[in-house]
Amino acid sequence: MVKILNNDSIEILEAPGPSSCNLLIHIPSQRTAIAGALLPRADRPMRWDVPTGNLIDGKKSLELLKELGAEKLIPMHGPSIKGSDHIAETVQRHIAMLEIIIEDQGVLPRSWPKPAHTSLWHEPVPAWPRMEQETNQADGNNLS
Repeated sequence: MVKILNNDSIEILEAPGPSSCNLLIHIPSQRTAIAGALLPRADRPMRWDVPTGNLIDGKKSLELLKELGAEKLIPMHGPSIKGSDHIAETVQRHIAMLEIIIEDQGVLPRSWPKPAHTSLWHEPVPAWPRMEQETNQADGNNLS
């Protein structure tokens, strides 16, 4: 679905995986994508082991996200991910992990703790690297 806002098109794409109703927002003129639960953080993979979640759909949706070639990716939580190469590398890390888990028939790596029912992501152990730094946005600084 494409919507127009102030002469900019906004693509609303179905991106199932973390749930059957997850959406991915793409703003081509801004080279920006908003991932939602599909990519909760650069260093935290999505949950698929929740009602209506699907591991294989999640992998396909991440591949779609990578194909968008965004320069800025806004995850569900944490700092924005910037630079098309860095975004592609980050998304590929998520895809590669899902491929391993699919091969293992949905079994998480042993080193990963079982997430709480209310957790929005998995916690890989060892921790995945990320370049983005957390900032305190309450003071209005660093709003990018």
